[in-house]
Amino acid sequence: MEDAGVGRQVLSPNHPPYLPEEAECVTTVKMLNDAYAEFARRYPDQIGCYVMLPLSHTDASLREIERGFDGLGCVDVNMNIVCLGRSIAETEFELLYAEMNRRGAVLFVHPAGSAICSPFILDYNYGGSVGTSLEDATFVLHMIAKQIP
Repeated sequence: MEDAGVGRQVLSPNHPPYLPEEAECVTTVKMLNDAYAEFARRYPDQIGCYVMLPLSHTDASLREIERGFDGLGCVDVNMNIVCLGRSIAETEFELLYAEMNRRGAVLFVHPAGSAICSPFILDYNYGGSVGTSLEDATFVLHMIAKQIP
């Protein structure tokens, strides 16, 4: 990091483990959050970490937000743009956004590589060059549309 002129790095996985079975999902996410937080504690001036959520389970995600911020010292929240085939712009995730807003947290949205499930993008191998931007744009537009009465 020093050689590259990077002063601080915030760790986040590009594919958090969103698993359908709650206990397995929670255990896996906690293990990752604990490991990332331990690494950040060892290098507090250079490393921070986002809290990852067992996103496929809302109540467990709310508990992990609390644990991540209050117990582990995570700096913000990381989510993949898709959770088990569902957009994170869906209504089921609104409780999580309300809790993040209450805490003044920033959400880092990681592209999923799904290329918005478009055959045109996927069939022509544009997933990396175009698909991730379209994932982000689709999420933002969906969230903006929810704000319009």
